[in-house]
Amino acid sequence: MLGSRTRAIILIALLSATADLAAQRATDCIAFYDFETIDQFNGWDIGPFVDAQTPGGEPTGVIVTAWELADATAANANGYFPVPDIPIGNTFVQANDAADPCNCGMNDVKLTTPLFDLSDHVGMALEFRAFHEGTLGGGPAIVEARNGNDEWSLLDTIIPLPGAWQTIRMDLSAFDGLPEVMIRFRWSDGGGWASGFAMDDMCLRERFANDLTVSKVLLGDPTMPAFNMFEQTLPYRQLPVEQFGGLSATMEVVNNGTSSAEVDSMDVDLLWNGAFAEGFRTAGPGVLAPGEHATVQVTHTWTPTGAGRLTVVGKIPSDVPDDDESDNNASGTIEYTAAGWSAGYGAMSVDNDLVEHRAGGRGNFVLANRMEIVNAGSTAQGASVLLATSSNEGEEIRAILMDANFSFVDTSARRSITQEDIERTYNGEALYLPFSMTPELHIGDHFVGIQHLETGDEGNVEIALGGPAPLGGSVLLEGLAFDLTYLTIAPFVRLHLADVAVGLVDPQFPEIEISMHPSPADMHIQLDLSVPESGMVQVEVCAADGRVVLLKRNSGSSGNRTLRLDTSNWSSGSYHVTVLSERWHAHGSFIVAH
Repeated sequence: MLGSRTRAIILIALLSATADLAAQRATDCIAFYDFETIDQFNGWDIGPFVDAQTPGGEPTGVIVTAWELADATAANANGYFPVPDIPIGNTFVQANDAADPCNCGMNDVKLTTPLFDLSDHVGMALEFRAFHEGTLGGGPAIVEARNGNDEWSLLDTIIPLPGAWQTIRMDLSAFDGLPEVMIRFRWSDGGGWASGFAMDDMCLRERFANDLTVSKVLLGDPTMPAFNMFEQTLPYRQLPVEQFGGLSATMEVVNNGTSSAEVDSMDVDLLWNGAFAEGFRTAGPGVLAPGEHATVQVTHTWTPTGAGRLTVVGKIPSDVPDDDESDNNASGTIEYTAAGWSAGYGAMSVDNDLVEHRAGGRGNFVLANRMEIVNAGSTAQGASVLLATSSNEGEEIRAILMDANFSFVDTSARRSITQEDIERTYNGEALYLPFSMTPELHIGDHFVGIQHLETGDEGNVEIALGGPAPLGGSVLLEGLAFDLTYLTIAPFVRLHLADVAVGLVDPQFPEIEISMHPSPADMHIQLDLSVPESGMVQVEVCAADGRVVLLKRNSGSSGNRTLRLDTSNWSSGSYHVTVLSERWHAHGSFIVAH
């Protein structure tokens, strides 16, 4: 989450814009609820109280309300219900089984609206935002409606979507002209412990006969799995020009009207640094029934000429009938980067640059993002990270680079977090950590991450998160065994293919040669170096998965120096050793085979 100071600054800037947006939407709605104040609940039925339970599901004797107003911080207090903070400071209504005082008995909790008089209305629709991941054993989220004391009718079941709010539109025309219409939201925790369900910005409105909407444009291809190792499909916000793999985007088109619509083609405009560059027409989704969504894939031969910003605008063609053209286009943007400050230091990132959450904590962990390398010849210069202000001074972190199988490739030097580092996060300033060996990247997927290294002080390190992550795109690795969890929100961890001139930059001290024997090693490995001066050195050995298996200091004179390391208790496999002094460094890899 944002620190309080940053949060306050941003809220001052955005509060009026958010209020204006709500007002504009409300004028188009017969009824509108944004749940920013408790009086929004007037007339709602929040259902019976529920039992708070032990982790094993036994009642504690405490009863609580199933539904409440909350913000993103409260929702994710225990780290299991990561509702994005969009817009910043937003509140919503939730049933949360994953934050105190719950675990609760939420097998079937209901939230019912007041009565709505639709006597004079036709073509009615229900719109709202929902956060429903369906994780941790959670059951379905459904929406029902009825008039008066009639039986409840199912409107629809909400499809789970990890890591993001989704805008839901449901056909309510079966209740046109009726005087006592109610809507009911139901959610289940599946009979056990689960995450939760959140709802916001509910609107009832009349629909036009013809009303097409381009709801979003995404750079990349979310229809492809992230595990596809040789194609570039992730939704990058920043991409180095040297890793451009072709222009690919998707548009989501929705028929919000009451009539079917035929959309045989879509118009696309490309804007380069804000100026029109090219326009073309691509195949459309075809016939869309009322309420139907469709995804249109866009590819083109356009290529960036250098660093800059590309905006892809998707549009409904002007010759397609539409009674409301205000929502007939949407856009998505990507920044192509290169060397230098003005060109973004060759950054490669998948976060959305909007802090929505934070992740991490105590103990050994890595938060990492997948990066798709499609062109040979690039070198990994370093990684940058936006720490959360909750991180503790004195905790040690480092950048880590791994291949697609999470095998070690390179790391930065250890970094002890300073108070200055934490204060810089209030301004959204990322910390840069250069890699030790700046390896050349082979074609295929890599993971770039930030590792919290245990020092015995039980300190806390957290990293900002923002933007939905497709399955397999972002990961959390925990503990000595690096237990894997796929994230639904992307960490603010970026790969840099060009060196960064600000932040923490290691001095460019010379690298000296190191020889190691025996090879492979069994009971020990001997390191032989010719060091230019006397003094203290730090020796760090990492396993292939990035775990630190040895960290020690050694002092000695200049000239030939021998270091003998005990490998008898290390598992068979590959290891990487770094020897670092104040004025030189050495690196090497070796095999242990028992």
